[in-house]
Amino acid sequence: MSNMGDYIKQKREEKKITIKYICNKTAIREQYVNMLEAGEFDSLPSYVHAHGFLEQYCKVVGLDFPNEVKPLFDQECKKATFGKTPEEIAMEQAAVEEAGKRPPYGIFAAVFAVIFLALVGLFIYNSVYKRYAGTPAVSTIPPAATPIEPPVSTPAATPEPAAGVVLPDNGSRAAATDNYTDNGTRTPVTATPPAASVVTPPAPVVTPATTSAPQQPAADNATVRRRAVLTFTDNCWVNFISDNGDKGDFIAEPGQEKVVYFSNYFSIDIGNASAISVNYRDRAFSGLGSYRQPVKGVYFVVDDNGTMTMQRTPPAAVR
Repeated sequence: MSNMGDYIKQKREEKKITIKYICNKTAIREQYVNMLEAGEFDSLPSYVHAHGFLEQYCKVVGLDFPNEVKPLFDQECKKATFGKTPEEIAMEQAAVEEAGKRPPYGIFAAVFAVIFLALVGLFIYNSVYKRYAGTPAVSTIPPAATPIEPPVSTPAATPEPAAGVVLPDNGSRAAATDNYTDNGTRTPVTATPPAASVVTPPAPVVTPATTSAPQQPAADNATVRRRAVLTFTDNCWVNFISDNGDKGDFIAEPGQEKVVYFSNYFSIDIGNASAISVNYRDRAFSGLGSYRQPVKGVYFVVDDNGTMTMQRTPPAAVR
């Protein structure tokens, strides 16, 4: 017995609204409406379906869903326990209670680890302090490097004077630059210093840079990923699936948008054919059927030229 189901059924009968009328206005199957009035929520496809169907039901019957019906719904249909048996719910509650009774061993272990590390650090500190206490500090500054004395150049020996060079009277050797004539007079001759040796530095060796062949970009073999946008102008149940695994099952609301990712095609099932518009690039598909008319198996396929078409039969790839 469902208090919520009895309540909405009574209100519907008071207003003399038939179940068939609700089905025509909402595109909800008659068996689902009966399940709502019987409170058999677990028989519906999902919690989202139960919530969405009930909200549309209340709009048609004229009930205040947020304040009047939803509190009763929340008492009888909980999202956390939807579709679970009473035995499964009892086991989960028992597991939660058992976990709450267990002592927090993790906290004890963390406190013990901190105390242990503190004791080890104190022991190491005391050992090092006792070992090196009183030991004079040793300077770690390296000694200054011993300067290297430059080599002492030894002057070259004075060459013997050539023929015609006369030594002065005091017995000292005349400079090699002094020249004497036969009459004994000295004619100073300016010695020409030897030319400085020119050291030619070796030519720099230029190694040509190895020019590697330009790397070719890797070929893009990724699968084409396209996107289409579904827009809705009214409440509508939608189920879609694409050839790359993208799928969804939800109840759309007016003004809602949903992006579908696919490679070559995708299909949709809708509960309100006039409420949906499929947009791909610069083209839009709408008017798939009449108001509140359910339509299934509509395929949207992109050909080799990138043009999308709508068809009611599966593409050749999935036949």
